Parts: sequence; structure tokens; C-alpha cells
Amino acid sequence: DLSGEGIGPAIRSGLLAAAAAEAFVRRHVPLEGYVREIETLYGRGEPGWLGRQLDRLPAGLARLAVRAVLALGLARRRLVFDGIFGMKEAES
Repeated sequence: DLSGEGIGPAIRSGLLAAAAAEAFVRRHVPLEGYVREIETLYGRGEPGWLGRQLDRLPAGLARLAVRAVLALGLARRRLVFDGIFGMKEAES
């Protein structure tokens, strides 16, 4: 959906992320505060099918699996654009 309804939260979360990154780089402030702020503002979210499957794995193995999948261009494009943002490629 490209209606723009999510632009406000996206801008707010982007500003929070930028502030957290700056604090981390300049003052070594841990990023956990950013995570707490996002969860306070927007909640933890509902895990989808993939999230539920990854939750069943030990954290280290789940990270390894995600990194392996994201290393593949086609899988990354499908997961990020199709799955997360709901942006399907237009058929020619």
C-alpha cells in the first residue's frame, strides 16, 4: 500500500533511529533505549509466519538463517519489498 498513511510513524521512527545512532557513535550509548522507545510508541508488533518459525530457533541460529537468506538478492527483494512493505513488482 503506497497511500502514505504510514509516513508519519516512518519519519518519527527514522528520527529516533538517527538520534540513537548518533548517541551510540558519539557517546557509546547502548541501542537498547531505542528499542524500548519504539516498542513504547508502536508496540512489539505481531510476528508473521516467518517470525514465529524463527522464534522456535536458538537466537544465534536464527540470526545465521536470516543472514544467509538476506545474502541472496532475490530472497532479499521478495522478503523486504513483497513481504515487509507489500510492494509487488508490476507485471509487464
